[in-house]
Amino acid sequence: TDTLAVNYDMIADTDDGSCEYINCEFFEMLVEVNLLSTNGNGWNGLSYSLNSFDDTIMIEGTMSDGFEQTKYHCLPNGCYLFTVPEYFGGETFNWSIIIEDKKQISGTSGVKDNFGVNEICEVIMGCTDQSALNFNPLANLADESCIYQNGGTQTLALTNGWNLVSSYVAATNPDIEVITADVFEHLVIVKNYLGTAYLPDWGFNGIGDWDNAEGYQMKVTEDVNLDISGTFVIPELSPITLVEGWSFVSYLRTENASTIAVFAEISEDIAIVKDGDGLAYLPDWGFNGIGDMVAGKAYQVKMISERELVYNSNDTEYKTVGTEVVSNETTHVDFQKNTGNNMHLVIPVTAFKETVKAEDEIYVYDTFGTLVGAAKVTLPNTVITIWGNDEMNSVKDGLYNDEEWTLELYSNSTNTKTNLVITLEEGTAAFEQDALLIAAELSKTQEGEGLALFNSIPNPSNQLTEITYFVPSDKYLSLRLYNLLGKEIMLIEEGLKSMGYHSIKVNVELLAPGSYFYKIQSDTKQITKRLEVVK
Repeated sequence: TDTLAVNYDMIADTDDGSCEYINCEFFEMLVEVNLLSTNGNGWNGLSYSLNSFDDTIMIEGTMSDGFEQTKYHCLPNGCYLFTVPEYFGGETFNWSIIIEDKKQISGTSGVKDNFGVNEICEVIMGCTDQSALNFNPLANLADESCIYQNGGTQTLALTNGWNLVSSYVAATNPDIEVITADVFEHLVIVKNYLGTAYLPDWGFNGIGDWDNAEGYQMKVTEDVNLDISGTFVIPELSPITLVEGWSFVSYLRTENASTIAVFAEISEDIAIVKDGDGLAYLPDWGFNGIGDMVAGKAYQVKMISERELVYNSNDTEYKTVGTEVVSNETTHVDFQKNTGNNMHLVIPVTAFKETVKAEDEIYVYDTFGTLVGAAKVTLPNTVITIWGNDEMNSVKDGLYNDEEWTLELYSNSTNTKTNLVITLEEGTAAFEQDALLIAAELSKTQEGEGLALFNSIPNPSNQLTEITYFVPSDKYLSLRLYNLLGKEIMLIEEGLKSMGYHSIKVNVELLAPGSYFYKIQSDTKQITKRLEVVK
């Protein structure tokens, strides 16, 4: 019954304690957005947007359920655009804007209209960027018509999850917060190869300005378009230094070009080039899984020694190359994964000790039996992308650092799977981000060799560590922990175990710091691994 409340009911004669109050600043007005639904189920996920003409204020809202609801916003003087997308269902969604009990505008879904707070507003569409050739000083609403001296707008299509992107447009304002403002609500993180990050939800910007010579990893929560406007970078006048080791490299041309042709003059110093989807180009192995470099994408390059990359001009085509693009996507299993970090395994045809054909497939599993990599056998060299865990997700979706992985061969002709034992030229069959491993030998697991014991996670540990093992068939086995003198410290578990993956958590909190060994033993085989305990 309080006339100062936003939900004041002039019919009510008894106050029920439900009064709601909103206190706007002295320079703001209270704006009511009334939402109506004909079926009582709210707006079925449809949202309205309320933006100031200069986009300094951007608000979204909806009605989750019910027949009607009022949203309240405190807005300063100015002009605003209210937009409701088209709804293709069988019901009607109505809305109205009220200021000081006076209706300003109203409509239904599929309508865009404007109103003013203490101003009379007339929409004038045009280019509002003062650096553009066609800047319109009278325009108060941007229509993406800006024309730049050797410039314009590039649209980066970001897909839900991780993306590796670059731009050939030098933004009018290169501040990464400004560049990504339009996708702010869907943006999780932007980072460069050094790991320096922009985290919008935390108000942390360690990157500063967007560098056109670099690529950036971006994680978004849904498919969105990122528009970057400004002047075009002149590729042939913008050399990029490729440092020894790893870096993210931008693609500065407006048209696509063969990866092999672009890197032809420096290919002898390239170990690997890979894109954001894990596809790879390996010059030493004659393997090109990337195909063309694409405008808007960035590439991760590992150099044996430092070189300079200079792109051809947009008017100069690269020489045609005859090397065929290798497609190694599997058909027997549908495997799509992008966790933002990976490693690669090269299997030369000479490494296979089992007969393989071009339609066979190789699968990679983590210690829990989850698929983390898959590729079709491609002769003479097979390349597999193996995915690490995305630490920004709460659920494990790849390999932990140092987690071991195992291989399986699928035969297309017999429709059978075979466990494989791998010998590497260097390194171990465990995950290391950006590692490039070469297989020396792949052979079928012999009877009794299928028992597998994996590295504990974490290791070193000071509290709980998890030990995982694989049993190829039902077996009676034991898992014990020993000190360096060979004295048994703990019987972790013992008994008949069914075929498959098993894991157990071990509490090492009470153990003295130092080195220990855990051993799994069956009637035909025993395997020992090292465990470090720290405090």
